Amino acid sequence: MADAETAAPTRNVRLQVAPARQEESGQGIARMPRSAFQKLGITEGDVVEITGKRATAAIAMAAYPEDDALDVVRLDGLQRGNAEAGSGEHVDIAKAESRPATRVVFAPAQREMRLQGPTQALKRNFFRRPLVAGDLVATTGQQPVQNMPPDVRQLLRAPAYALTQIRLTVAATSPKGIVHIDENTEVELRAEFEEPRDGRAAVNYDDVGGMDDTINAL
Repeated sequence: MADAETAAPTRNVRLQVAPARQEESGQGIARMPRSAFQKLGITEGDVVEITGKRATAAIAMAAYPEDDALDVVRLDGLQRGNAEAGSGEHVDIAKAESRPATRVVFAPAQREMRLQGPTQALKRNFFRRPLVAGDLVATTGQQPVQNMPPDVRQLLRAPAYALTQIRLTVAATSPKGIVHIDENTEVELRAEFEEPRDGRAAVNYDDVGGMDDTINAL
């Protein structure tokens, strides 16, 4: 019988959701324990699919030392909303493949917001980040990501500090499924809010009270 070191990767792992640290909000990463990496046969920087009531995607990153013995995945409020899973609930996580997008369309995530201008900044901001049509995303905030390996930072082209956070909806992608923006992707920014096709409101789980203390009980 194979031991833990040589066991074949499993199709998915089930982890309990906990909030991401505030400084990592909007970065599109999921912090998981080493045991999850071993079971899935993945390394830091790989793409994973996260499924609660809905499926979304993220970049897998190692848990903080204090979390490594816990069966917990840290997701920010946008990701929890995209997976439709609150803190304390469980999600299934599986290794995933992200395909280069030929086209990605963004739109404002709030009715009162109108956006216009060149899309080069959006292309840089979301370069190589896994995206799924219907997701709510945000341009990266002003805080750096802690403990990001240099090779992963280079892959994501993540600056030490970035621009003010703006929430957007991924209105459409071509092809469908999990995709990422590369050098050849056409990026479009629509000026006005569009009602999500799946009926989801432009709200994330950081906007909902009573969910932030779950990790303290683990």
